[in-house]
Amino acid sequence: MKRKLIMFLTLFFIGIGAIVAQTQVRGTVVDNTGEPLIGVTIQVKGTTQGTITDFDGNFNLSAPAGGTLVVSYVGFEAQEVPVSANVNITLVADTQLLQEVVIVGAMGISRPPRAAGYGQSIVDPDNAIQRAEPDLFRSLDGKIPGVQISGSSATAGSSTKVLIRGNSSFLGNNDPLYVVDGVPYSNPEVTTGSRLTTAGAYGSGLSTLDPNDIENMSVLKGAAAAALYGSRAANGVILITTKAGSKRVRPSQKGFEVSVSSSYTTEKIASLPDYQNSYGQGSNFLYSNSNGSWGPAFGSIETIPLYANYITAFPDMDPTIPYQAFPNNVSGLFRTGGIIDNSINIMSNNDKGNFSATVSNLSQDGYIPHSEFGRTSFSVGGSQKLDNNLIVG
Repeated sequence: MKRKLIMFLTLFFIGIGAIVAQTQVRGTVVDNTGEPLIGVTIQVKGTTQGTITDFDGNFNLSAPAGGTLVVSYVGFEAQEVPVSANVNITLVADTQLLQEVVIVGAMGISRPPRAAGYGQSIVDPDNAIQRAEPDLFRSLDGKIPGVQISGSSATAGSSTKVLIRGNSSFLGNNDPLYVVDGVPYSNPEVTTGSRLTTAGAYGSGLSTLDPNDIENMSVLKGAAAAALYGSRAANGVILITTKAGSKRVRPSQKGFEVSVSSSYTTEKIASLPDYQNSYGQGSNFLYSNSNGSWGPAFGSIETIPLYANYITAFPDMDPTIPYQAFPNNVSGLFRTGGIIDNSINIMSNNDKGNFSATVSNLSQDGYIPHSEFGRTSFSVGGSQKLDNNLIVG
């Protein structure tokens, strides 16, 4: 009985000590401009005990003396403060999150990603584009979730097809809307010839954009994105801000800066199918006026007759041609291509404005003979805040 009484008194005094050790904490949470923050989470470190601020940024919480409060809020850096009776906390904006801004309107309206009501992907060109490409999107293949990127042909300078979330259309027009520096960008595909008989390729307006001049890029997905730009955005929106069109002054880049980049990239055929060399195709491939698609086996006959119209047009030609296999006729066609990209960018930033100018030259020799593409681009832009607070640019 005596032992039970001692244990009861010990537990009782331990409980009294724990109650006495609790401190009633009152305080206010504001941002760096002094505005109260609503819904800030204040939690006792190492426990599940916590509360949130009210409409005036005030909070009231019981916490153990000598403990630590963890204060966190979306878009701001978390802080840890010691427990005391009165605590006034000023949260600092998270600069890393502030860089992740999505422009949601042609008038330059911006929102943080978490405030937007639609799916989106933010692309940092400095990290995503790591090799020279004539097309901005070709180097982003497989790097943007929900976006399928494919080339129209192997010809140098050919267009790139961008498909967001697999959207399809009966009319075949499932391209997203491109907005460059707040202005809708026309991106029609232009053919250079018939792909049936002349192996023509398709080019697009995106090939005129210089990847070295891209400041940031965002991909807006879903039907909610279409509400910002109308029916043209039904297949999604790709927002592109160039360095010349960016009006954001970055504190880390204040002053004058000159950057030069030069790169060389090679490209070649990754693999070829295994072609059979036992049987021929007759003549004239699959045309109906030929003597068949699959001819006899090589070696069974020495020659085949040439198409009659060819003999009429060119009477000096031999009316028969050797009927034999050419095992390297496909692999021998291709070569190792190369892309040379040189760029120079001049930037100037201060508290009242910025200036940017970019000059670049790209030359591509495709892995198909006589397939070449060249582009020289120049862009300049900036903005300046005048003494009367009028922004020019």
